[in-house]
Amino acid sequence: MPKSHAMARLPSEGQSTNPSKDIITSEPTMPDYWRIQQYTEALRPYIESAEEFLRAESHPQTTMIPQEVYTQLSNWISDSGSRMMWVEGPSSPGSSVLSKAAIEAADGVMNAGIPCISYFCRSRYSFAGSGSGRSGSSASKPTLSHRDAAVVSLFCSTIRQLAWVLPREGFTAGKSLHGDQFAKLDGTLHSLPTALNIIKALLVYTPPVISWVIDGLQFAGDRESMGRLLNFIKLLREHMQDSSRVSKILFTTDGRNQALARGTTARERVDASALVRARGGRAFPGGVYMY
Repeated sequence: MPKSHAMARLPSEGQSTNPSKDIITSEPTMPDYWRIQQYTEALRPYIESAEEFLRAESHPQTTMIPQEVYTQLSNWISDSGSRMMWVEGPSSPGSSVLSKAAIEAADGVMNAGIPCISYFCRSRYSFAGSGSGRSGSSASKPTLSHRDAAVVSLFCSTIRQLAWVLPREGFTAGKSLHGDQFAKLDGTLHSLPTALNIIKALLVYTPPVISWVIDGLQFAGDRESMGRLLNFIKLLREHMQDSSRVSKILFTTDGRNQALARGTTARERVDASALVRARGGRAFPGGVYMY
């Protein structure tokens, strides 16, 4: 396994290295990791995360989290071994305290020097429902539901972030990571199998220790994409079970998700249904305030 990895901050949705396709195709001498990073620029129209909104919320509602849930989250951050955990809270139409807890968890592992692949699902996506093709494309694409779009966006974001933790030395891209494969990622349901193959290929080259924080999967997965989402969870489990690396995986949701219910074990689930909005100073015994 390659030993050298970059520890640079992962790119945000609005960040661009401003490449051109001419550069990508006319510079065969450039390192493979660099070429793959440039391929992922074309995925940016399909990457829409709620993280910026959640971080920018100026007056979040104070909420209490049960002590047991707080302890489990703290343990997940500090654990030195691989672990998958799903924290399931109650369905809530408003701002989610678990989303805020997920942000704190992501910050906690990054502050410890551990790369973190993170994604925060949205309830609506701008590229869903239009049926329009990629910019400059004459062909239209099948209309996506917002739940399908969440899976597309999750996969595209994962690919882009994994590209930015590729090793700088000793890395040679296999066929699954060639440009013709990335060209198939057009934001449609038909592109999901290719996206999963690319994710599987990129997982081979992750740093020895890595973390994952994925929030809001209650918004993700429809009839045609739920199975692909389950396959994604299975890929993360296979990666976690590799004894040569440490992979810490956290899911947080407001309510159920069919793929998570099938892809996790009872021991990996944490019940956060006792979350209580703190109003008028009322609290419950053993609760911890989240702001």
